[in-house]
Amino acid sequence: MIKALFAAEFDLVKGCVITASYPDTGDSGFHELASYMIPDGVHKIKQDKFFFRIGNVRFIPGQVQTYHFDYQWKPLLQSSNQTLSYSDDNVLKIRGEKESEWLDINLFNAQVHVISHDFVSITLNPDLIYGIKGKFTQDYYLACLRNKKDATIKRGSLIRSVAVCSSDLLFLGICDQKIQKCLENYFEQVGLDHWVNDADSNPQAIEKILEKGFNDLSGELAYYKFSHSLLDYSSKELGNLYPKRADGLTINASLLDLFEKFNMKVRILYRALLQQKRIIFLCHECSNQEKQIGDNMYSNVCNLVLSLCFLVSPLNIIQNIQGYKSLLDKGWEQQNSWISIVSNPIFEYRKEWWDILCDVNAGKIIESKTEQSLFINNENDIDFFQNLINLIQVSHINELQVRSILQKYTSSIIGNLPQTLQFKGYRRMKIKELFNEQQYAQLLNILAMMKLQKSMEDIELLQMYETLLDCLKTEHQFKEFFKLFTESNYDLNTLGIGTMCSDILVQEKCREFLKLLEKWDKQLMKKINLFFVI
Repeated sequence: MIKALFAAEFDLVKGCVITASYPDTGDSGFHELASYMIPDGVHKIKQDKFFFRIGNVRFIPGQVQTYHFDYQWKPLLQSSNQTLSYSDDNVLKIRGEKESEWLDINLFNAQVHVISHDFVSITLNPDLIYGIKGKFTQDYYLACLRNKKDATIKRGSLIRSVAVCSSDLLFLGICDQKIQKCLENYFEQVGLDHWVNDADSNPQAIEKILEKGFNDLSGELAYYKFSHSLLDYSSKELGNLYPKRADGLTINASLLDLFEKFNMKVRILYRALLQQKRIIFLCHECSNQEKQIGDNMYSNVCNLVLSLCFLVSPLNIIQNIQGYKSLLDKGWEQQNSWISIVSNPIFEYRKEWWDILCDVNAGKIIESKTEQSLFINNENDIDFFQNLINLIQVSHINELQVRSILQKYTSSIIGNLPQTLQFKGYRRMKIKELFNEQQYAQLLNILAMMKLQKSMEDIELLQMYETLLDCLKTEHQFKEFFKLFTESNYDLNTLGIGTMCSDILVQEKCREFLKLLEKWDKQLMKKINLFFVI
């Protein structure tokens, strides 16, 4: 869980450099890591702390167990001997004992979420959700830095940072004090400017400081793992996976601060989160070069970002929060549904990199695509957020009351949200109320069959049409099912393929179903390739 500790320093000639690490992890990626540990604008900050993530989830080949989600995790492959291996960075190959239990998962555009230290969910679409229990790694960092005036150094100040790397985001919440202690000890060592005649002794001394910090943090693992095993994950709603005891990381996150900063514009953030937009929080140095920004600039923004977890609770967005991002880390802006912190003003002018930009200094929110504006008036949202702000400003409700009010509001509108990759399961919960358990299981089986198989035999086509005709007896049932069907990006032409089948019975059942489709939704019928209907 704890991978390493790193020490970094700003050198006038070399720039940001890693001065030591424990355990020794080699030199790969050190320049990128150093630029994260000492980000832009810190020359005006006395002290700060922040978290960030570099890279995506990386699966480690070996023995795994696979699951699929249907309100709860159920075994996917029956083989007790399942092996995961790579073919490339975008495809996972999972092999069971039989060839029929071989599974290839394309990770392109998939949503990969860390649920626990050994369990990951992979969402390909709202109805195809895999779980993999095995070994994987993802690098999260918590960095603490200080800027100390020092007349003996050419630039007049000493900027240093210590960071811990962990495979568990929530573990960072208990690392703060021990990393601060490492940083204090690090400052007792001389700087790079003085290493000319004693180049080896200083890195060794710093490594010993990191080793002690590493061992101290390792001592917390037993308690943390025990606490982690008690986290309350919902087995009924996959969207509600936010750990109830993640207080260490979010202890200073405050919705009251978020409303104070952005006021009524918070409703834009709210809708952006529901629609899985790319969100950037921009914090940068003031235009007055003599003005000190103040302590904890990045820390304060991290807390604003973490407060978003409570803004859309019970939906889980904590794994979408990536923390601080640097210009050196390219490719992340092409992904969907993330929340990041940046400090370089160039981001404001590169609108193709984000959907929503929150300028923390100015307290404003900017959209990259005004033609698809989230500012479009939603009367319910306007009334709700205006009333909530009045309660905050006039009645002075507290933080927990604000969170409770928002959670109830979000829970009430979940069923009407557009189905997306992240907020999976809710449409299925809604249609489950319209069918008995047998019918519901049959419908989900059809969806899985259509997604997993490139072609279907006559008997499978016949089963599909008969099930749909037996289950969809009312217009309401029909429309709710097809909301799930169309929002899951299934090919509508699949429904008309039976007209080309050589089996007369399959053709008849297909045409009978298409007549039902035309009766209850003519617009949907028009989207099917007319070639199949002839």
